[in-house]
Amino acid sequence: FFQERGWLRLFWDGNIDGMPANGPLWFLRDLIVINLFSPVVYAFVKYTKQIGLAILGILFILNLWFPMEGFSVIGFLFYSVGAYFAIFSKGLVDTFKKVKWLSYAGAAVLLTFLVITFGRYASGEYIVRCFQLFGVVAAFNLAAVFLQKGKDRCARLADSSFFIYASHIVLISAVSFLLSKLVPGTNQVLLAVKYLLTAALTVAICEGIYLLMKRVCPSFLSFICGNRKPVKTT
Repeated sequence: FFQERGWLRLFWDGNIDGMPANGPLWFLRDLIVINLFSPVVYAFVKYTKQIGLAILGILFILNLWFPMEGFSVIGFLFYSVGAYFAIFSKGLVDTFKKVKWLSYAGAAVLLTFLVITFGRYASGEYIVRCFQLFGVVAAFNLAAVFLQKGKDRCARLADSSFFIYASHIVLISAVSFLLSKLVPGTNQVLLAVKYLLTAALTVAICEGIYLLMKRVCPSFLSFICGNRKPVKTT
């Protein structure tokens, strides 16, 4: 595949899904591209305000955009949302808090529908994108509630979040394969448990590797995570 398309494509669209060879890094690819267009985004957000964000939201839900890797509508949408909060000095958490219960209800209803229908309807892909919008707002609201109540134990994982994000794809297939061998069975409940367990084990392994590298080679860890200073070992 690389011989046919060129080895440098592994950093841009090096797999069959149009993503980099390390799939999760599509986010960095798109972010680099969008930063090049930041003056355009600034002007668009400043003069169209919420109407512009609504238009981008509709385009995202309908998946109407340029068919070119690196110029994703999801990237431009969320980048523009962030620009909106910055340009007009609005607090993200305070704004999302105003629609807290709507975000919870919307995310719960849409997720329930997706689980029950399990892709049996052609409209499922649009429902998924609606769920993503509600889910993002709900996630911020839940995080704010946990932090306000002093439940910040998970917040300590923030330092390793990018490492886990960038490296989990390397391990998750192996973990899933091993679980399928160790825990055979194909009934729906068992498959659901193995699915969730795969995610939990993968995160735990990545976190363990991060903590080990933090002690053994903090400078190298800092470099591969894009930090300017070595990760603290204490």
